[in-house]
Amino acid sequence: MTEAVWLDLAEAEGLFVPGKPGPLVRVALLREGRDALVAANTRLGLALSSDEIDYLFSAYRGLGRDPSDAELMMFAQLNSEHCR
Repeated sequence: MTEAVWLDLAEAEGLFVPGKPGPLVRVALLREGRDALVAANTRLGLALSSDEIDYLFSAYRGLGRDPSDAELMMFAQLNSEHCR
């Protein structure tokens, strides 16, 4: 999970400015293995447990494709402890 602190209310106005979507990024799970998910977990601030990383690794390896950053973010949000 990530957060930001603004000391001035005007700085928060950027939250309401429509932004351009970024490109979809694939995590190289098939080429780099489980370590790619561990790195993405840290880089994206997903807070996935080791069990969740193992589950995702097995699931995407079984599908024969790499997960996208958006898919991993959705999984992390839906499976966060406060959403269970």
